[in-house]
Amino acid sequence: MESIFIHIPIYSDPEIIPTIKDLLTTAIHPERLTFGICHQSHPKDRWDTLEEFKDDPRFRIISIPWDESRGLCWARHLIQKLWKGEKWTLQLDSHHRMLEGWDQALIFMANSTEVSKPIITSYGGMYDPKTNTKHEDTPYKMVAKKFQDYGGIVFAPAIIENWQSLNRPIPARFVSGNFYFTLGIHCREYLYDPNLYFQGDEISLSLRSFSLGYDLFHPHRTVVWHEYTRDGRIKHWDDFVEPSKNKLNKSWLDIDGESKARLRQLLGAEDNGFTLYPHDIGRIKSIREYEDYAGVDFKLKRLHQLTKDGIN
Repeated sequence: MESIFIHIPIYSDPEIIPTIKDLLTTAIHPERLTFGICHQSHPKDRWDTLEEFKDDPRFRIISIPWDESRGLCWARHLIQKLWKGEKWTLQLDSHHRMLEGWDQALIFMANSTEVSKPIITSYGGMYDPKTNTKHEDTPYKMVAKKFQDYGGIVFAPAIIENWQSLNRPIPARFVSGNFYFTLGIHCREYLYDPNLYFQGDEISLSLRSFSLGYDLFHPHRTVVWHEYTRDGRIKHWDDFVEPSKNKLNKSWLDIDGESKARLRQLLGAEDNGFTLYPHDIGRIKSIREYEDYAGVDFKLKRLHQLTKDGIN
């Protein structure tokens, strides 16, 4: 059966209920969906209760008090443990809208790549949660704009040229953390590093998935829409300014500093003495092979011109 495990972390987000309901109502086979959710919430956030789904066997929910949360990648690490062999997995944020028939569309796209381990990924279109309006249906690719000082890369969406004439996904260099669709076994092969915080998630996803033998693709049609403004949403780093006010006794800057040092070691730019296993590079392809494929140099923090232009 073409079952899909949907992987969603939540941190105090009023859009989570509309997102879940949209996923269910737009799917052709909602009975084949399973939701893995890490619900990080504050008692004051009455609007994001998941009570209505607690008896639905399609939902596997981990509830975490906000002051025990360690950040985005930690939450995604916990969600992966909820996977129970579903054929496919879809990773999203908690603020999305979907194409009608998205489940069959993504399966068709993945199969049309004719590779054994495809990842379909990109930045989605934009939607307005106030009006529930999807702004456009133009599909995007991910383009690397520049290296940041800490060693990660700034990405931006760019329109896929001549997308109307395409009949299958196109090759990609990078993986979006807010939307990717791939084989369910990715939940076991790509183990999220719970010590990564937020920045660096996407380049880790890109490099490590590639090194595990996955081929990366951008969808040639828009399948998801994302809410990018963050209006009305409290972020983890908003709550974790003072260590004394959370159970970790750490600020987000403390967590973020170690996270970025781990990322630089993963990328081969520095040796910071961390034991990365089992969250390190796969054995099928090397860092150098990924750098050659993607047009990046992690040590020198350089991007090939074709990479910056988004030209394959």
